Amino acid sequence: MLESIDDGIGLITRKLKELSLDQDTILIFSSDNGSETKVTSNAPLRGGKSQLYEGGIRVPLIVRWPGKTSGGKTSNQPTVNIDFYPTLLEAAKAKPDQAQKLDGVSILANWTKSKIDTKA
Repeated sequence: MLESIDDGIGLITRKLKELSLDQDTILIFSSDNGSETKVTSNAPLRGGKSQLYEGGIRVPLIVRWPGKTSGGKTSNQPTVNIDFYPTLLEAAKAKPDQAQKLDGVSILANWTKSKIDTKA
């Protein structure tokens, strides 16, 4: 599965480069939370699906934005997917529709700041 995901991301990045969009596109990779503990282990994390321990709620989040994000950094800032919309609005310098209530908060500063907590 990981090899297939890697191949797919490669296809996307090559197409963006071919279209000269690679330097102006934010790529976000995220996934599902935890696995079922009856099937596999989430070690070293405690818990799994349907549990509020870290093994049940932690998901990967990889952001690529050339010239704006640094590679090889890890952040310990908690975030949820509802933060993507306000973050992407801020990145695009766009204002939300005033009729909309935003549930998330922008985490753009965490994506772009130069010093990121590298303790995983």
